[in-house]
Amino acid sequence: MKLWLWLWLTGVWAVGADSAKDKILAVSNFIGEKPVYFTSDSGFKSRFLHQILFGSFILLLIIILYQFFTHMSCQKGS
Repeated sequence: MKLWLWLWLTGVWAVGADSAKDKILAVSNFIGEKPVYFTSDSGFKSRFLHQILFGSFILLLIIILYQFFTHMSCQKGS
């Protein structure tokens, strides 16, 4: 029962925090871990990652459409 009390208190304290960084710090302190923050200070890295993810999405969409249309065009008529 004590665990639920600590989880509830930590959750209340984390909700009262102003930023996401404070919430991460609250949860990491509760579980006894050192928090790791992933930030993108330079715009180049985040823009490059965005381009890679967007390109991958477009490529996946093209592959799915190709699979769909080849499946439909190769169906035998009744």
